Amino acid sequence: MGAGQGWPGEYAVIETLKCLYPDEIQSVKMLGVDQELGWKLTSNALVIKTPDQKPCEHAYVFKIVRRQPYR
Repeated sequence: MGAGQGWPGEYAVIETLKCLYPDEIQSVKMLGVDQELGWKLTSNALVIKTPDQKPCEHAYVFKIVRRQPYR
């Protein structure tokens, strides 16, 4: 989501460039939202189910927590 793109809709798609693996993702959250979000990892993207309500009207940040140790 670059500048000016706004709310992604029901799902946010983040191209992963094959740097993430399903077993290393512990959780996905959106800053300002007090819940974990549903997600799935495809062959080329991380697809995140966005919350029902926007946390604000300005910027949206996803927090991806990875299990330790990761490589």
